[in-house]
Amino acid sequence: SYTAQIPHDFGVYVKAWQRYVQGENPYVASEYSAFKYAPGMLALIGILPKAPTDAWFAFSLLCIAGISASLMIGARYRSWRDVVALALGVILSWKGILECLDYGQVELFIYPILIGATAIYTRQTLLSGALVGLLPWIKLPLLFMIVPFFFASSRREREDGKPPLRRLKLFFSGFLFSSVFWGAALPSLAFGPDKALALSQSWYTLIRDQPPGLFDSPLNQSLWASLGRWVDLH
Repeated sequence: SYTAQIPHDFGVYVKAWQRYVQGENPYVASEYSAFKYAPGMLALIGILPKAPTDAWFAFSLLCIAGISASLMIGARYRSWRDVVALALGVILSWKGILECLDYGQVELFIYPILIGATAIYTRQTLLSGALVGLLPWIKLPLLFMIVPFFFASSRREREDGKPPLRRLKLFFSGFLFSSVFWGAALPSLAFGPDKALALSQSWYTLIRDQPPGLFDSPLNQSLWASLGRWVDLH
């Protein structure tokens, strides 16, 4: 039953790729469940198997493997108390994990990337920045994830006694290189420069012209949308 029918949101990603293959525009602003990810993400979807059920199986398997890996590299388990804390965390997040799989959303793909960037930050700061640079091209608001890494860079430099801004420069160098690659280089390699530019323009237009009802919907549980509903902020 898990692989017999693909989830709704993942079906949107598959449909977007099918539209591109057929020469159509994958960014259709008139659709409520429109494909809203950058062309770089569209290129990644094209790597998945062609059959929708096979694509969903491969993607969900990758997400589950990523979550499992992040639980191993994201913390050190020095005692049974740490193991119990991990088990409690998994239990508390279990409903959310299942809902991500039920809807076929990309959060379980994003989360291991972010945990990996955090885990290697002190040893491989440049690579950590490159991983974080990928995130805004999956979901644009994740650009704000540079904020905690910025503060961590400043604090680490004081603790390590290294030259000022060294770690911060390494992180932002990786971030900028990755952003250029995922935002411009990869779409150009995957679709060609002209097509990549047209797709980027369509994506920007779609993001700009989102209907207000999308933000007012109770399904939108982001902090910004929730505050907007509470104080009637339009």
